[in-house]
Parts: sequence; C-alpha cells; structure tokens
Amino acid sequence: MASVLLLLPTAPDSPTGNATTARRLAQELGASGHACTLLQCEEHGPSGSNPAAPTGTETAAPTEAAAPSADREALHIAVQAADVVIALNATRSGPPAAALASRYHKALVVLFTGTDLNGKPHGAAIRAAAQAVATVALAPHAQKRALTLYHLDQVELIPQAARPLAEPRGGAPLPTQAPALTAQDFLILHPSGIRSIKNPLFALEALEPVARDLPSVRLWFAGPILEAAYAQRFEKALSQHPWATYLGALDSATLAACMRRANLVLSCSRSEGAAPNALLEAALLQRPIAASDVPAHRYFPGADFLFRDASTLRQRVLQDMDEPEPAALAARRLHEWTRMRFDRVSERVAWDRLVRGVQAGA
Repeated sequence: MASVLLLLPTAPDSPTGNATTARRLAQELGASGHACTLLQCEEHGPSGSNPAAPTGTETAAPTEAAAPSADREALHIAVQAADVVIALNATRSGPPAAALASRYHKALVVLFTGTDLNGKPHGAAIRAAAQAVATVALAPHAQKRALTLYHLDQVELIPQAARPLAEPRGGAPLPTQAPALTAQDFLILHPSGIRSIKNPLFALEALEPVARDLPSVRLWFAGPILEAAYAQRFEKALSQHPWATYLGALDSATLAACMRRANLVLSCSRSEGAAPNALLEAALLQRPIAASDVPAHRYFPGADFLFRDASTLRQRVLQDMDEPEPAALAARRLHEWTRMRFDRVSERVAWDRLVRGVQAGA
C-alpha cells in the first residue's frame, strides 16, 4: 500500500470544492488501504518566497507556495515520507508540489479541479503538469480542456463519486438565521460559495421580477465567502431584496435540511471543473435542479435541467410553481441515474489502480 500526500490550495477542513474533493479522495484511498495525509500548499503572488525551494537553484513560479514558516518543516517531512504526491489544482498547488516532488524524487500526480482550466495557465503550472507521472480530470469536458491548455498527450478521466450529505436520523432543523417560511413559500436554494465564477448576483437579478409579482418566492444563498470584493457587491445587492437571504457557510446537516425544504436547487456558475458537488448532493436528495448552460452542467445534471438565460430561468421557476409534479418526477429519475453514474466503488477502484500503478513505476 502507498503513503499518499494530497496537497491542496486551501485548508483541508475548509468548505471549498478543492478541500471537499481532497477529503473524499483520502477516504476512498484509505478504504483501499492507502495511508493519506492532507496538507495545504497555498500560493501567493510573484513576490513571495517558495518554501518548496529551500535552495537558490530552483526557478520561482509565477505563483508561489507560502505555507506559514512553522509548517514548512512539516511539509517537507510529509513529502519525504510519501510514495505519491497528489496536487489538487494545477495552477495553485501544481508548481510548489512539483518543486517538492522533484527535490525528494517523489512521484507526482496532478488533479485538475476547475479554476486551473479557466483561461491560459502560467508556465509553471504547465511545467508541473508535464512533470507529473499522471494527470487526472473529473469530467470529459475538463479532460479535453486540460489536454489542450497544458499541451498533454494523456489525461485520465476519473469521475467523482456522488456522496450524500451527512445528516442525523430524523434530519436537522433549518438554520436559526433563516427567515421563517410558510408551507406555501417556494424556496430556491443557491448552495455555492460567494465568488464571481459562481455568479450568485445573477440569481438575484434574474429572479427579482418573479419575486416582485409572487410574494411566496424565497431565495436562500448558502456557502462561504471566497472573494471579499465580490462579497461586498453581493451583500449590497442583497440588502435591496428582502425576499432573498444569505445564510453563510453551513455544516453538512444544516445544508441537507435546507435542500430538503427547497423546491428548487440552483447553480448559476459560469464554469465548473466537473459535476458540482452541491448538485450531486441535491440529486441524491431528489430535489429539483436548475443549472446554467455551461459544459459542466451539460455533463451533469444534463440538458433537461439547464436554463440559457434569465428569461428561461424565470420560466422554469414559474413552471415548477404551477406544476410541481413533473419537476418531482425528473428529480426522482435524476436521483437513480446519479447513484449509478457517480458511484463510490468506481471512483475508489480507479484511484486505487492509479496510485498502485504510479507507486510501482516510481
């Protein structure tokens, strides 16, 4: 069995997509007998110093690893103890992970997680991907884009597993900061982080005409603030819409409670690296879903659940309010398809095979 170090650009316990993916992979690899360690390897700007390059012989990357000095020794010790190093996000974790893997002669795997496929990657990220003995994408559109952007000959496709939100028996209560709802209220839930690429402002602007005409419409946002400047714009806009509420980052049980109450779960993202975890979770709870027409959403939840613009989103909401039965039926069908297509066994077997192969060839 292998000792696997997963390096990610955020804290392992954060509510971000990278951390969620890393925790899931660690659990699945652990179930296959591998020993996994998760560490943050966060980059800073070009003026930063690179703790992954303790000598002056390595070229600084456009984005730099900048773990607190107290953590640098632990980072180097963890790399030395690892058989395989997996960098989540090629542009942010890729360069420092590549420097560490090269210094200690460790096998490197780069996992493309989403934002590293938006725009042109910097040279250090391209070099990190080229150094990797294996690169992995989570969805076909991401695989195709990674091949092109990073000039690679091969990128392995391993779809992520859909995992249900953890919740207590009997369910959890709605968050205390949530406004009271009546049985007639039509609740729309936007369970994504507050950042520009997730596009929560679009939901406010698109649904305002519906909420103005139909007082029963409610819109809740749940997720961490990931971009401070965007959050200021969002909060200013939100203050003008009393029918909408930001709940903050929620734990798994509370998010599950919100999803179970929601009449529609919404994703307005401009881009995703794979099937969004929040939509997979919503599908497992048999909730109706509406998602923007981008490649990741065409992959999941699929064409039947997409809206093209603000007008088609409003049409979808009005349709579900008038005739909820077709939406409920579609949600049940999506639930069954999700369970079969994104199962944990397939993900576990694929990653176990990859890690074993990398370890054997190291």
